[in-house]
Amino acid sequence: MKLFKNLSVLGVSALMLAACSGVYDLEGVRNMKSTGNIFQKGLHAEYAQLAADEAAESDWADAGTFNTRAMMAAQGKSFGPENMNARNIPANKVGELSSARARLVRALDAGGAKSKPGPASRAQAMFDCWMQEQEENFQPEDIARCRAAFELAMKELEAKPMAKPAPKPMMKMPNKGPYVILFDFDKSSLNKAANEVIAQIVAASKSYSSARIDITGHTDRAGDAGYNAGLADARAKAVAAALKGKVSNNLRVLNYGEWTNWINTDDGVKQQLNRRVEVVFK
Repeated sequence: MKLFKNLSVLGVSALMLAACSGVYDLEGVRNMKSTGNIFQKGLHAEYAQLAADEAAESDWADAGTFNTRAMMAAQGKSFGPENMNARNIPANKVGELSSARARLVRALDAGGAKSKPGPASRAQAMFDCWMQEQEENFQPEDIARCRAAFELAMKELEAKPMAKPAPKPMMKMPNKGPYVILFDFDKSSLNKAANEVIAQIVAASKSYSSARIDITGHTDRAGDAGYNAGLADARAKAVAAALKGKVSNNLRVLNYGEWTNWINTDDGVKQQLNRRVEVVFK
């Protein structure tokens, strides 16, 4: 920070007068309503603070520089970090600062100002602070402070976002039915395939514990219609018996005999797909 910088050119009274207006109106600029985006609002605040810090040490030239940048940011103007030729940097520090500036510009060009406006605005202002202190080159603590603040902001700006955990798959509700149990010709006993369907119904009942289970018996059209009505009833009751004690649902047994076929056939025709019990959660 440049103590009484440029006092050889301007008198103290002239500088104090200038501080009340234009680029030296620190309070006016600090209190400006920012019309920029989040990144520019951050720059406004950062540069206004740098201007105040320099003014506190009577470095009005750098206070004016930072205050001008704060004003530009508040007005929504776009600008990057100071160019290297804007400062008279010691030769042995040019490489380090050039690399730091290139690193910052890459991060900003990659969308950092939009994705991480807070760290981005902090990094830019602290780079300019580092440049300004390095140009003076007589306050090592201030140089280290600005550089450390720049590095900390850059670490956050360059950090890769954590991968979002994969969403947990939504549990698929089991089918409400109809579950179809097929029977051998003229039989009402449950075969192996039928018992596998029974197991599926029992598993599904855990998701539909409050539902009623309708169990409807059917036959094909081979044989007498009256006989088939009794056979359909026996098949439905066999399924109900297999479910009883394994499910908590209320069971309703129905039978439609040979009158509601899946496959339309002539009377007297055997068709296994018609020899069935349908189970539905209601």
